[in-house]
Amino acid sequence: TLNSYIATAFLQYQANHWWGDLSVSGGKLDYENAERKFALGVSEGQEKGDTDGEMWAVSGRVGFDIAGPT
Repeated sequence: TLNSYIATAFLQYQANHWWGDLSVSGGKLDYENAERKFALGVSEGQEKGDTDGEMWAVSGRVGFDIAGPT
């Protein structure tokens, strides 16, 4: 079972010809009772596991709109 929870916040700013945006994300990943089967030559193997992780991301942009209204 894969359970994932992710949240994102987004901000945007615009004044005259200048603009900017910023996004921040964070989340939790939980692989509960993961089972995998795989071939080992003529036989088949199986592995089990339980793991989790975190996800973080930040993105930002700035710009100048040369085609916008004056």
